Amino acid sequence: MNVWISVFLIYLIVLSWLILSGSLKNAYLEMAYGAAENKTLSVVLRVDEHGQYQTDPNFPVVMNSAERSEFSEPRLYSSPSLPDLFQMPDRTFLNLTFVTCTINGETHTGQLHTYTDQNGLEHAERFPFQISCVHTGHIFDQNQLDAFQYRNPHKKHLIGGTEQLGERDMLISDEMLRHFIPDREIGSMVGDTVSFSVNGTPFLENYRIAGIMDDDICTETTRILIPGSQDTLRAWQISSVQAYMPVRTFTDLPKALDYLKEHKQKVNIFLYETANLFFQIESVRLIVNRIISMFGCLILAAVFVKLIHVFSDDASRRRHHCGLQKAMGMTNGSVLRIALTEISVISVLAAIPASVISYLLVGMINGYLYAALHTEITFSRMQFAADTVCGILCVTAAVFLIHMLCLIPKCRMQPAELLRTGRK
Repeated sequence: MNVWISVFLIYLIVLSWLILSGSLKNAYLEMAYGAAENKTLSVVLRVDEHGQYQTDPNFPVVMNSAERSEFSEPRLYSSPSLPDLFQMPDRTFLNLTFVTCTINGETHTGQLHTYTDQNGLEHAERFPFQISCVHTGHIFDQNQLDAFQYRNPHKKHLIGGTEQLGERDMLISDEMLRHFIPDREIGSMVGDTVSFSVNGTPFLENYRIAGIMDDDICTETTRILIPGSQDTLRAWQISSVQAYMPVRTFTDLPKALDYLKEHKQKVNIFLYETANLFFQIESVRLIVNRIISMFGCLILAAVFVKLIHVFSDDASRRRHHCGLQKAMGMTNGSVLRIALTEISVISVLAAIPASVISYLLVGMINGYLYAALHTEITFSRMQFAADTVCGILCVTAAVFLIHMLCLIPKCRMQPAELLRTGRK
């Protein structure tokens, strides 16, 4: 019974530690990668009457940021107001039903899917037609790619083609194409020529589909991307260019915001407070990470010491029993196999309740955190299963190894010696 209690407690401690440390790691990854777009700052560049944004006083601030260690290379986007451009002032966005798409000579009208709400009422989805002009060589920054990869570990942000845009090239999302051409293989459209019209008026004419993006990396304004130029800024009466300045890490956010403040850029107070919060979280994470690692090392050391003590004591108590078995003619291997069979049963009977209790324990901690701090640690059944299997295998291997090391010297002793010195 003492052996079972000791093995049960060891399983419980190891499994709980693995699940909690894995959950804390997942919570950090969710913050660092799942919300990586929050590390991107933005500055508005005004476009003059000649269609130039380089004359804006903020332009050098944006471009010089790439030379600082806390920033990655900025990207510049602009978006025309299509309702204003096509004289629809009563509309806040352009519906797909006003748009027709001509691809390789075939014309298709935009379709909106419908859904039924909880009251049984049908609604059309909100899927606006909007484009963005790209004024930099790269389309996506690392923060976008990190967030996409975290949310979609088995997908690529480009379904087909390339994101390198020539003069008459276009990047378009898969969902945008499906709303016009639902019955065609999306990947096969790379290289096709496409045109768009709004209410019968040509808008984008004879663009080559250079690449097709996964819609999960897009926003409403980036489902269609084309190269931007001075001509497009003037022709579409675009008044501003949005400069996105990706910050490398959350710990760099306060310094990045201070850089903008030094150059008299307006900084959103909420964003500044959020940046400082992320900075504090990152600092606390580093401390907690070290504590968890030290705690893990202490747990492993304590487990081995406890196992050696338990099985050494158990081997001493079994000496008389081993002596009787050997006196009855059993070989050393047979005695060892019986002992290992017993410890196998004990391990199974200890691992099952320890797994259940560790799951309930983490759930209780999660409930307490949610009630007290309105937050919760991240752990899933899949993660629990993986951590549980890993913990059980490690502990079981240690149990078998130490048990064998303690028993083998006893098995090699003569029966008379075991019976003479053994304890009943």
